[in-house]
Amino acid sequence: MDQNGIDSILLARYVAGEANAMQRAQVEAWVRMDPLNAQELDRWQRVWSISVAGYVARSAEERAWAQGAEAERRARALGAQAEANVRLVEDRAWAKVQQRIAEVEGTGRVIPFKRAFRWVAAAAMLAGVVFAARWWFAEDAQHFASSTAFTKELLADGSKLELSPGSELSAFVWATSGK
Repeated sequence: MDQNGIDSILLARYVAGEANAMQRAQVEAWVRMDPLNAQELDRWQRVWSISVAGYVARSAEERAWAQGAEAERRARALGAQAEANVRLVEDRAWAKVQQRIAEVEGTGRVIPFKRAFRWVAAAAMLAGVVFAARWWFAEDAQHFASSTAFTKELLADGSKLELSPGSELSAFVWATSGK
């Protein structure tokens, strides 16, 4: 049994038309139990029909090869016709999309910013530029590490620190005191 409460081999036999009467009744009862089961059976049937169509297409191609150039020409014509049908469907779908776009064009509205909000946005932009420039032109961080003993270090701004064994520190000093 799989996660849906029915054996996948039984479903495969049912979809392929190889199930006996008892197996068919079992699958049909399972389908009636839950709409999700019916959806699962439908998915199995779609997969089966696709795989059968692929097999039939391969068989048709082999027969065309055996029958000679005329059959091959007909197969190519069928392929070209199928491709043309796909293009036609795509063109129709694109035309519908363009029609919907044309219908809603001009129905949108512009929401104007208040004057105060413009000043707030400008101040935020200016602050962002200042912080970006400060970050861009800042000095590199100082890195300190202590492996087995206490270590005393001096930062670029004159601050002192003591590291415990096995610790490390990265310090980024923005302004130096000049001492």
